[in-house]
Amino acid sequence: MARRISKLRLILSCLLTIILVLGLCSFSLAVNNKNFGATGKKIKQLPPGIEAKIEAKISVNNQAYNNGNLKVANCTIHGVVYEVYNDTTKPVGNALIAARRIGQAEGPLKNPKFKKEKILPPPLHAKSVRWTVLSDVYGLYSLNNLPPGTYSMACLTKWHKPVYALVKVEAGGVVKQDFCLKESYGILKGKVISPAHNNPARALVLVLSKDSLPAAGKLTPRQKNILVKAALYKTKTNQKGFYLFPFIKPGDYFVAAIKNNIYGYEEVKIESYKTSIVDITVNKLLFP
Repeated sequence: MARRISKLRLILSCLLTIILVLGLCSFSLAVNNKNFGATGKKIKQLPPGIEAKIEAKISVNNQAYNNGNLKVANCTIHGVVYEVYNDTTKPVGNALIAARRIGQAEGPLKNPKFKKEKILPPPLHAKSVRWTVLSDVYGLYSLNNLPPGTYSMACLTKWHKPVYALVKVEAGGVVKQDFCLKESYGILKGKVISPAHNNPARALVLVLSKDSLPAAGKLTPRQKNILVKAALYKTKTNQKGFYLFPFIKPGDYFVAAIKNNIYGYEEVKIESYKTSIVDITVNKLLFP
């Protein structure tokens, strides 16, 4: 009888131990489920000390990463910058090649004019431009170590209008993009002066064809309005009275400045690859 009671006690002790172990396991699983999201389908967060091994290729923000190393794939865009002048082709050195990756982290350009992201603003104002390079004496350039994606590119020089391109490069790819500059220009700049106050004048500055002014050079308000509409180029002076036209086709022109009811003008010859400086005095009254 004593032996049976002893065996019964042993069995009950084992059962209690099993129940206790199962209870602890259930508690542990509950904690794990709460802390680590172990739902049986997908682990949302890994416990400390466990390292995740990434074996397949993944894509993060459209940038390619290989074999789990999280290293951006190297891409290259290269080419040549050249100009065509009088049916001859020659390389253009010292041209600035600027590139902006569409969709890059700093977001789209704020200027509505560039909202389609197909062109770039002037490089001095393009804070979002991340990659730049200058062409060498042979016109060659190369942008290296780029992440894959689509790039808005611009080729800029002092004497040519900008040329733009959209270039797509795949992970590890090499793309050739040449830039042809078809026309060369001159620069026109100067200062507008008001003799009445002997100081710089805020004025409207017009570049006009040689035959646009009346023979005597006298203007009525109506003729002034016609000239403003017919101007080949127009700009306004800054607070110090200076004006600038960065891209003027070679030729002979009048450059005129108009301030309220007074005006002035000068003749100017624009040549390729040259800067012409013309100061204008506004001292002529419009005729009634």
